[in-house]
Amino acid sequence: MSQSTRRYIGIPLLVGALALAAITGQAVWDWCVARSWVPTAATILEAEIELTGKGLRGRRLTVTYEYDWEGVIHRNSLVSPFNRIEPLTSWTERLWKRLREATLQRNAVTCFVDPDNPSSAYLDRDFRMGAFIVNSLSSIFLGCFGVFLIRRR
Repeated sequence: MSQSTRRYIGIPLLVGALALAAITGQAVWDWCVARSWVPTAATILEAEIELTGKGLRGRRLTVTYEYDWEGVIHRNSLVSPFNRIEPLTSWTERLWKRLREATLQRNAVTCFVDPDNPSSAYLDRDFRMGAFIVNSLSSIFLGCFGVFLIRRR
């Protein structure tokens, strides 16, 4: 394989690795910030598993909920800081079933509201170690392979 061909393959791999690292880093940052948010009662309006493509990453949890913050009703759809990088897993399935049950029974659930910006909230603020490890290792592998292809003589 020629040097230019390796660069055509290696550079997109490196860019993809950096993008994946940035998205994963943003999820960790959002999790750190959300740890101080205030627990508040919320009502689930809708909870669905949405088909966005094929495979595990082709399905994602979408939720609509509302909560009262200082007399103002807010509507939100943010599930977790890790929702963008979390593939459909048993954790996601369990959360979806819990939210669907709360919807059907009209039970309140806890959401975590940013007191400085009450329009921002998450239903779950747990650290998703599995999503973090998978995305971090994928980013490292893709980045190393991209550098290897670019630097190989």
